[in-house]
Amino acid sequence: TKFGYRFVKWTLNNEEYDFNTIVNDDITLKAVWVAIEYVKVKFDTDGGTEIVPQTIEKGTKLQNITPPTKEGYIFKYWSLNGEYFDITSNINDNYSLKAIYEKAS
Repeated sequence: TKFGYRFVKWTLNNEEYDFNTIVNDDITLKAVWVAIEYVKVKFDTDGGTEIVPQTIEKGTKLQNITPPTKEGYIFKYWSLNGEYFDITSNINDNYSLKAIYEKAS
């Protein structure tokens, strides 16, 4: 493991190593890593209960988002720039999501 990086493969002489190869002499394998990119998602609950921002790996999904509560209102959905936002989608950018409510009757 290497903090902030994802392991990609082992190489030998700059070529991906085949672990089915018979080894008769000492060899030195080199690890290939790729930097992990992170994105941050903030939540504007518009006066509802606070939701802590999440920093996640780019291209992954948000985890454990409990809908906010707001007295006298029913949470409907999250919006991004005034449009419905599917929070189960993969996140590839920094976002600031806003809670949309409906007045309770």
